[in-house]
Amino acid sequence: MDSTKPKQVRVYLREQEIGMLNELVEITGMRDTAVLTLLCTAALKAAKEADYRIPLAVRFKLAEEVTATGRPLTKKVSR
Repeated sequence: MDSTKPKQVRVYLREQEIGMLNELVEITGMRDTAVLTLLCTAALKAAKEADYRIPLAVRFKLAEEVTATGRPLTKKVSR
């Protein structure tokens, strides 16, 4: 058995995550702290198995950058 004391952390969840957490609590009958502990443990183990590389889905959108005056920062080049 691990002799280290548990560490308390603060987690901020958005409304959508709160709803999903509440669903898990209701489905499992477990307390929210127990569900969060299981989820955190699973995520940390997965990260460790992947050499702490966490793939993140990133989406980019190209937009014209403008200054405070509303003028573009770069000039359009015609080809």
